[in-house]
Amino acid sequence: MIVTIHQPQYLTWLGFFNKCACSDIFVLLDDVQFQKNGFQNRTQIKTATGWQYLTVPVSYSHPARISEVRTALNTDWQKKHWKALVQNYQKAPYFRNYEDRIRPLFENRFDKLEELTARSIEIIFGILGIDTRIIKSSSIKAPGDSSDRLVNICKSLKADIYLSGIGGKKYLEEDKFKNSGIQVIYQDYKHPVYEQQFENTTFQPNMSVIDLIFNCGEKSRDIMLSGYSLQERQHLNAKT
Repeated sequence: MIVTIHQPQYLTWLGFFNKCACSDIFVLLDDVQFQKNGFQNRTQIKTATGWQYLTVPVSYSHPARISEVRTALNTDWQKKHWKALVQNYQKAPYFRNYEDRIRPLFENRFDKLEELTARSIEIIFGILGIDTRIIKSSSIKAPGDSSDRLVNICKSLKADIYLSGIGGKKYLEEDKFKNSGIQVIYQDYKHPVYEQQFENTTFQPNMSVIDLIFNCGEKSRDIMLSGYSLQERQHLNAKT
C-alpha cells in the first residue's frame, strides 16, 4: 500500500498530481497550519509575457488550520480568474474540449478554501484518469507532529510505502518510518517539456496543471506520468 500525504493546493503543478497517481491513497493534510504566500491558495499560468499568479483571496485569524481558512467574499476573484484563463488559453488547442469541466470551479461558490481546493483536485483527477483514493487527515486519528504524525497516518492506513516529494529528504526522520515497517521513497520529478501557448516565448515549467490540459488534451496524462514512475504500480509500468 503506497500512501502520499500533502497539503491541498489550488490547481497546482504536474508533480503534485504525478505523486497522487503513483499512490494508492492520497491524504489531504487539511488540519495543519495554513501557509501564507504559498500554493495552497494560488497557482501560476503562462501568459504572452511570461507567467502570472492566480491568487484566491482568503480570510483567517493567524494561526489557522487549512480547514479553517475562508475565501474572501468582498471580491469577485472567481470572475477574474476565469477571465485570465480565457484570455490566455482560449486559443490553446484543447481549451474548448475542457472548458465546460473547468468553468464550474469559477461559477459555484466555495465558502472555505479547503472546499475549493478539494473540488479542484477532484476535477483534475477526473480529467487525468487518476483513481487514487482521497482521505482527509482530519478524519484520521493519528497523533504527533512532523515525522511522527506522518508515520501514524501511514500506520493507520496500513501503508508499507510512503511516497514523499524530494524536499522531504531535508526533514523526514527515516528511522521512525523504518522502525514501523514503512519504506520511504522520494519522488524526484523531472518536469516534462510540452507544447505551450505563445511559442515565441520560453517554456515555463511548474505552471498549473490546466496549462498542460489546455495545451495537450488527451496526451496530458502520459506527459504528467513521464516525469516520474514507480515500478510497484503495474498500471504505470506501461507508461514508462
